Amino acid sequence: MISLMKLNIIQYITLALLVCSTSLLSSCKDDDGHDAGSPVVVNRFYPTSGSAGTEILITGKNFSENPEDISVTLGNIPLKVLSCNMNNIMAIVPPKLGDGVLTVTVANREPVRTIEAFTYSFSAVVTTFAGSSNGEPGYQDGNGSEALFFFDGAKGDPAEDWRKGSICVDDAGNVYVGDCVNYCVRKITPDGTVTTLAGLAGNSGDIDGTGAQARFNGLYGMDCDAEGNIIMTDVFGWKIRKITPDGVVTTLGETSFEPWMLTVDKGNGDIFVSSNSGIYKWTKDGSTQISTGNFRGLALDKEGNLYGADQILNGIVKFKAGTWEAENLTGKGTAGYLNGAFEDALFTFPCDLAIDSNGDIYVAGNGSWNGGENLDQSIRLLDMTNRTVRLVAGGTQEGYVDANGSSAVFAGPQDLAVDKNGVIYVYDKKNNVIRKIVYE
Repeated sequence: MISLMKLNIIQYITLALLVCSTSLLSSCKDDDGHDAGSPVVVNRFYPTSGSAGTEILITGKNFSENPEDISVTLGNIPLKVLSCNMNNIMAIVPPKLGDGVLTVTVANREPVRTIEAFTYSFSAVVTTFAGSSNGEPGYQDGNGSEALFFFDGAKGDPAEDWRKGSICVDDAGNVYVGDCVNYCVRKITPDGTVTTLAGLAGNSGDIDGTGAQARFNGLYGMDCDAEGNIIMTDVFGWKIRKITPDGVVTTLGETSFEPWMLTVDKGNGDIFVSSNSGIYKWTKDGSTQISTGNFRGLALDKEGNLYGADQILNGIVKFKAGTWEAENLTGKGTAGYLNGAFEDALFTFPCDLAIDSNGDIYVAGNGSWNGGENLDQSIRLLDMTNRTVRLVAGGTQEGYVDANGSSAVFAGPQDLAVDKNGVIYVYDKKNNVIRKIVYE
């Protein structure tokens, strides 16, 4: 009797284990309620559009009670999961998410994609940072709209209309401007106060010195190094020059080519210079040519990859660090204006480039010789995660309007800089002003 009872107990336990083990993948749930044997179902999500901070409700089946089990992404960008249960997930949209379908992963299982796509609403508020609000050219130090710049020769000296200026920003948020028709370098502090750092307004030349003793001619390109010095090209003297934060100007050396624009590797001080004959890694002892062609703006990412605005390709080229192997990100030689996937996007003589802390690349669109007629009067961005080109501000219309995103209007946005907080500064040539874009 006892042995039969023991046998029945053993048989019962064995049967129970067998039932559970054979159905573990189909009906045994974990502590968080997720059924590993049933499919994860994603039905809908609401809303399907929004900006940073928007809370999205995703509905479906067989999710989890534990937020740590759940991942929601768009491309490679994660959304933070705020809460969840078996049928609902609440997630929050991060800044600069972009457009696309959402991917839901539960308990490291096969990801499930939504049928609908999320549309991201960017905020890009454009204001006039410094310069006259009516576009008046001139020379005057002062705060904000009290200051005057002279970028557009057509509004005062048509013989100088072809001149191009430049802009860069240091880690303290000071903006430096190559005031091309005034032949001097201006400094704008974060509160908008404009002073003259080096050069004497109206006096061109090629003289090293401090402050007003120095002379410049072609202020085509500039960048800040890790110490806050300005490294710049003086195109007509075929020289690379340096300006300290105190306004001391020296010549670093000459080039064997016509130097246009440049970028500085803040990690090691390497200087890369563009030209109508190609791109060069420049030192005072000589230059190494990275690529042939006709290039304008350059930018370096954290990995040392170099990006160039190709005037012949009408697009952006990436050069792999070390080998300098070229990859055409956008452009096939056709001029135009079109946002979208890298392979579809169109530019018309893209000019300067800048890169932010996320590795995304901003493009000042108007690379025409005088900043005039051009299909592209905008600032656009290459989203390197989702490999798409999207508009930041402006469009195809030329004019002067401070507004948000596509409602803003530029006239000859030829150069730009991005500070460590992601604020964008634009050299707006035909308007003789510096514009500021607070993006997100």
